[in-house]
Amino acid sequence: MNERPSGITTLMWALIIIGMLGVFGNGLGTLTAVAMPAILDMSSTAQQSLLDSAPDDPDVAAIFDSQQAMMDEMVALSARTQPISLGLGILGMLVSVFLVFAAFRGLRGGNARVLLERALWAASGWAVLKFGAGFWLQQAQFAVSQARMEESLEIAGIDPGSGAFDVTGMQDAMVAVGLAFGALVVVCKVLLYGYGIWTARQPEGRHWLEQGTAWVDSEPAATLPPLS
Repeated sequence: MNERPSGITTLMWALIIIGMLGVFGNGLGTLTAVAMPAILDMSSTAQQSLLDSAPDDPDVAAIFDSQQAMMDEMVALSARTQPISLGLGILGMLVSVFLVFAAFRGLRGGNARVLLERALWAASGWAVLKFGAGFWLQQAQFAVSQARMEESLEIAGIDPGSGAFDVTGMQDAMVAVGLAFGALVVVCKVLLYGYGIWTARQPEGRHWLEQGTAWVDSEPAATLPPLS
């Protein structure tokens, strides 16, 4: 009897979809990490050209100088963090490919339980690591942009902490929203991976993943005593 349990089928396809999205997302992130220093450098050059053609006004020149300094700092930050971003992207692709491969093996059944559990543990650890590293990189970028934006507003005679120009408040709100959403995604993924590990250790799932056949309860069904 080789009928695959329906729960295993649904779970494996969910993992395959998540894994393929991970391959695409991390591949795109790797390409972005490679290209980002060059993109920022081009932006910095373009901004310097604007500065050269700006009106001969001390305040305008000071604002452009501040923005140019921010771009230069972003270029330097991108160059420093590029190895980390590249490493995270490559590691994410490897984990995602591992997850897809293990899920396909789980669909086929037979000698797949240990492989699947390892892939799910790796995916859980990766989800938490990516969230932490992403938050750290975001904070580093915000620290650069916030200081320079406040400096530009002060040059223009605007209080950076007032009303619609409250740069710190706006960035704190953006960080809070991003952190909450990212944490929710991580929790959902870890719960799914944990459910996958639990399913792989249940009799029905374990039997399919190890033997490639449906599990049949060998205990005899309870019968009522004969009527006297």
